This record gives sequence, structure tokens and C-alpha cells, in this order.
Amino acid sequence: MNVAPKKEEISSFFEQSFGFKEFAFQDFLNLDDETVVRLARKSKRGKCLRCGREGVAENFRMRRIRDLDLIKRCYIEFEQAKVRCRCGYRGVERLDFLGKHSMYTLRFEEFVGRLTEIMSLSDAASICGINWKTAQKLNNCRRRMD
Repeated sequence: MNVAPKKEEISSFFEQSFGFKEFAFQDFLNLDDETVVRLARKSKRGKCLRCGREGVAENFRMRRIRDLDLIKRCYIEFEQAKVRCRCGYRGVERLDFLGKHSMYTLRFEEFVGRLTEIMSLSDAASICGINWKTAQKLNNCRRRMD
């Protein structure tokens, strides 16, 4: 007899596997050509991009970013806060799994960068389902971080 996993178990799995510390699993959409993982915020405060302290969240914006594929293309939806901090910073919050204004997770960027080390940009881009210019941009960002 198959027993479906509980929502708490799925949330714990996503947090441990993917490093979404600020978020909990909300639900999972399995569409024809893509998979969407929706995350819910655990806190109404956000982490400052400049100093790393928690700041006051002024408003929230729904983000949809690309992640590593789970059988088919995978996207993550979550609310990202606009933060006002004591250090004077006012802007988007810092998230451990995402670059400042990136539309891709750091894990996806790393994967594209590794592929470009062993094959051409166009081959890596076709495997990931992105434009070759995007693959080049992600590879250049990865090189700057190293």
C-alpha cells in the first residue's frame, strides 16, 4: 500500500536538499512541459543584501526562477521582499540560493558553467533549454565568482 508523504516531510526534504532556509514547501504543479515548485515564506522579514542583518520588508514581489530540471523544466515560485535596513540599504533581500537580480538559481548557473567546460556553449545551452547567449552570460558570471 502506497502512502503519500505528508506536507511537512516534503517541506523538510526541499529545505535539506535545496537549501531554501527562508521558505517552506507550499505546493507542486506538474504541467505539460514544466514543473513548478511553490514556496511559502517562513518570516515576513528579509535579509539585507549589503550587511546581512534582518530588515523590515516593505513589500513583496512574486518571483519565478529557473532551477535544475526534475524530469522536465523546473521553476520555483516564491515571494521576494524589498527590504529597508538600518545600514541604509533599500532594495531586494539577499537569498542564499539566488544571485542579486538573477532569473536562475545558483545551482543552475553552476550546472551550466560545468557543462560549458566540457562542451561548446551551444551544446550546453540546448541541453539546458536556454539561448547560447544566456549560457555565455551565466558562464561569465560563474567565472567572476571563482
